[in-house]
Amino acid sequence: MEVQRLVDAYIIGLGDNADNTELRTTLVTRISAGDISLLELVQALGEYLASEEASRRCKGVNVLSDVLADLPGDAIPAVATAKLVQFFSARLADATCVPHILTAALALMRHSSFTGKFAADILSALLKEVHVQSFQYSTRRAAYQLVDLAIQSHPEAVTKMGDDFVLGFAQVIDGEKDPRALMLAFQIIPKIAALVDIKNNAEDLFEVIFCYFPITFKHREGDPSAISPELLKAALRSAITCSPYFGDMAIKPLIEKTTAAASSVKVDALETLAAGAHVYAPELFKAEMELL
Repeated sequence: MEVQRLVDAYIIGLGDNADNTELRTTLVTRISAGDISLLELVQALGEYLASEEASRRCKGVNVLSDVLADLPGDAIPAVATAKLVQFFSARLADATCVPHILTAALALMRHSSFTGKFAADILSALLKEVHVQSFQYSTRRAAYQLVDLAIQSHPEAVTKMGDDFVLGFAQVIDGEKDPRALMLAFQIIPKIAALVDIKNNAEDLFEVIFCYFPITFKHREGDPSAISPELLKAALRSAITCSPYFGDMAIKPLIEKTTAAASSVKVDALETLAAGAHVYAPELFKAEMELL
């Protein structure tokens, strides 16, 4: 069978660090044309995906991830999408496969056959099974991107997840240190607050973001991918002031920061208080006015 030959050659190429562009293009072209179904590809990958060897499982998922990333948005039927979502959700418990599973899930989520239910299934598995902070930056970035894409594409699914989603995301970002990843996380927080009633888990969510205030780091000169301190400060400020539920936890420590020795910290605290004044309940400020 041709699909098996292509898959075997692809796997060998991955082991040899070879350029698989031609094989990848062939698979994508044949699937797009209907000559090979996506389920046939999965079947051909079966011995790799089900292998007891972690490296073989990883390579199998790698092939699937590469192909999904290049397929047109309408190339995957609903039946195939459902089976892939079921497979990805189960395999997120396999730490070896997580990096490629997240990449594949991101690609699949962009297809027209991907529904809100599928988004909830993938997100639930991610939040339950994956200790995101144990992975390197590229995998953590993919996790944040998956959450962000789900919020954008299927907001109703995120809303229905409610408390489980809020608490789960708080656990995902807890301990994050990379400025690039923190930027993604901080930008997601206001989107969550706009979609989900965070009241029951406001303290958990607030604690994992306010611990970064005031945030400081050195910008890497000459690195186009580096995040500027100013942008990161602004993103953190937006996260801290995105919900009225954060007011009673934020105002007092922010006021205390206005007496810091460093002028930059004072300014940061005052600017955050000013932003919070548009969101937090006025009576919370009145109770702390004597401290100002």
